[in-house]
Amino acid sequence: MATDQWLHEVLAALPEPRLHLFGLSIGGWTAMNLAVHRPEKLAGVIVLDPVMVFADLSPEAIVRSIPASVRWFPKSWRDGFASWTANGAPVEDVPVARMIEAGMQAYVIKLSAPTRLTEQQLSQVRTPTLALLAGKSRMHDTAHAAAVARKALRAGTVKIYPDASHAINGEYPDQIGADVAAFLAGVDR
Repeated sequence: MATDQWLHEVLAALPEPRLHLFGLSIGGWTAMNLAVHRPEKLAGVIVLDPVMVFADLSPEAIVRSIPASVRWFPKSWRDGFASWTANGAPVEDVPVARMIEAGMQAYVIKLSAPTRLTEQQLSQVRTPTLALLAGKSRMHDTAHAAAVARKALRAGTVKIYPDASHAINGEYPDQIGADVAAFLAGVDR
C-alpha cells in the first residue's frame, strides 16, 4: 500500500465532499503526501513544523532518533529525545509528552522510511496550504524549509514562529488557533 493510500481510503469513506487536513511533524509529511498524490477530497492542508517536507532532517535529529525509536531501549532515552526536540523543555509528567512517548514505544513503520518531497512535487500541489514552522526547530533548517515552501507552494502561506521549538503546538496554541482560523476563513470563502 502506498504511504498515502490508507489516508485516502479513510477520507474517501467520509461523507463530507472536501476536508481540511492538519498534520504535525511526521503527520505534516503524511498530509503533504496526500496533497501531492491524492488531493481529490482536500479543501486545504495545514502543516505544523512538518519533517521531510520542505527540508531534510538535521543530522543530529537522525542520530538522536535512532535510540528513541527502539522499543526495548529505556523510556529515558525516548524522553531524552522528546525533550531535545522541545529544545530542552522537561517532558516528565507532561500529558502530551506521555502520548508521544507511547507512540515511540508502540508505533512500528511497516512501509519504507519517509522520503523528502521534491520541490517539483510540491510545486504541483494546488490545494491551499498553510505551513507554520518553528524558528528554533532542531529537526531541520527552518530558514531553508521556509524558502523552499515559499518558492514551491503555489497556493501556500508560510509563517515562522521565531522562538518556537518543534513542540510548537504546546508553546503557541492560541497563535496557531488564530492562524488556522484565518486560513480556514480565507479558503472557505
